[in-house]
This record gives sequence, C-alpha cells and structure tokens, in this order.
Amino acid sequence: QGGLTMLTIKRLSLEEAGVLIEGATRKSREIGVDQVIAVCDEGGNLIKLERMDGGRWDSSSLMRRLRR
Repeated sequence: QGGLTMLTIKRLSLEEAGVLIEGATRKSREIGVDQVIAVCDEGGNLIKLERMDGGRWDSSSLMRRLRR
C-alpha cells in the first residue's frame, strides 16, 4: 500500500560456488589452460577461489585489483 517493495536476494552458497568452479575447471581442462578460478557475489566479495595445478597465482592478484 505504501509503495514499498521488499527485494529478496538469493546468495550463492559455498556448495553452489563449488559447482560453478567444477564446471569452469572442466572447461579449462577441455581447452588445455590451467586457471585460478574465483566465484564472487554481486558486490565483488570472494565466495570461493580455487587454483588448478599449473594455474598462475598472479592471475588471482590481478582479479582482486580488477574488482575494485
């Protein structure tokens, strides 16, 4: 009545972030490129980070700089 609308925001769980990382890892293996894979929330806050064997750590520091 007062024109207010309440938003409900679904947040990714750690388990859901793991599923996304599994998919990204599979794709990375398909194309033959080892990666550091990060899943962040809508505010850019890290939920989960995983480095594949051979993935470059400097790519994760680049990700943190880019999200700011």
